[in-house]
Amino acid sequence: DAILSWVQKSCVKHSNEEIEHWNQAMISRHPDTAAKKARFSHFLKQSGGAGRKDIRTYFDLIEFDEGRLK
Repeated sequence: DAILSWVQKSCVKHSNEEIEHWNQAMISRHPDTAAKKARFSHFLKQSGGAGRKDIRTYFDLIEFDEGRLK
């Protein structure tokens, strides 16, 4: 309760539209540079998904790594 109270007092209140925009930006975030693509491919390979073309976003990678994306 103390943490929630602090957050409510101390943080900027965002509109539902701002929250939705931020959520969509995070959900669709993908590696956008050569270095990020190489690192993403490395993590995908480590997770057993080498060659998977359907895993394109960081959220996809997390879902796959944690077994929720088959």
